[in-house]
Amino acid sequence: MSNIVNWLKECRVIVSLAVALFVLAQAIMVCAETASEGPTAPAKPPEVSQGAAGTAKALPEKKAGEEQKLTLWRIIRLGGPLMWPLFALSFALVACFTYFLLAFTPKNMMPPLFLRRLEQIIRGKKIDEARMFCAQNRNAVSHIIRSGLEAVGKGRQSVMDAMNGEGSRRGGALWLKISFLSDIAVVAPMLGLLGTVMGMFQAFMSVSASGMTAGLVNPAYLTAGVAQAVITTIVGLMIAIPATLAYSYLRAVVQKIIVNLELVSSKYSEMIAEIAK
Repeated sequence: MSNIVNWLKECRVIVSLAVALFVLAQAIMVCAETASEGPTAPAKPPEVSQGAAGTAKALPEKKAGEEQKLTLWRIIRLGGPLMWPLFALSFALVACFTYFLLAFTPKNMMPPLFLRRLEQIIRGKKIDEARMFCAQNRNAVSHIIRSGLEAVGKGRQSVMDAMNGEGSRRGGALWLKISFLSDIAVVAPMLGLLGTVMGMFQAFMSVSASGMTAGLVNPAYLTAGVAQAVITTIVGLMIAIPATLAYSYLRAVVQKIIVNLELVSSKYSEMIAEIAK
C-alpha cells in the first residue's frame, strides 16, 4: 500500500500538467467554436419558390454554421506545416518531463540500502571491495564516492579534491539535462511567432494576387493566413507555458538533490580521508 502511495506522490506533477494541458485545449476548442458561429444574424424569411400550379412552396433553410464549424483536425490543418514541429516539441516536453520526474528521486540518486552497505565496507577498510561495490551500483552518489576511493593512495587532500570535482560534474550534468525543458519553452513561442509572420504574409499575398474591387478586399482571401497566424501562436504558447512550469519545478528538485549529494559526499569523504592518512 505504501508503494502505491509513493508512486502516486511521484506522479502528482504529471497529472497536474496533463490536467492543465487538457483545460487549455478545451478552452481553445470553445473559443474556436464560438468564433466559428459568429454573431447571430437576423432571421431571414424563408425563400419561396413558385410551383407548377403557381402555389408558393417554402425552401428548406440551411443550418447556420453547419459547414463552418471548426473541428480539432481542421484547426491542425489551418495551422499549416509548422504544426508538426510544434507537435514534436510537445511530445518531447511530455517525454522529458516524465523521465526526469521518475529518474530524479532519492531512490535512484542515493539508494539507502547501497549507502548503508557501502558504509559498512568502508568502515571495515576494504577499499578494493568498496570500489567494486560502487562499480556494480551505478548512480550519482556511487560515482562521487568511487572517485574518492580511487584517490585513497594519494592522500587526504587528493580524496577531497577528487570527490568535489566529481560532485561538480554530476551536478552540472543534472542542470544540463533539465535545460532541455528551458530550450523548449524558448523555441515553442518562437515557432508560433514564425507561424504568425508566415500566416500574415500568406494573407497579404492572397489579397495582392486576387486584386481589389472598388478598393474593397474580400475577407475570404484573408481567412487561411489569419487562421494560421492565430493557431500557431496559441499552440506555441500552450507548449511554452507548461514547459516553463515543468522547468521551474525540476529546478527546485535538482537543487535539493545537489544539496543532499553534498551532505552525503561530505560524510563519506571524511570516512575515506581517515583511511587515506
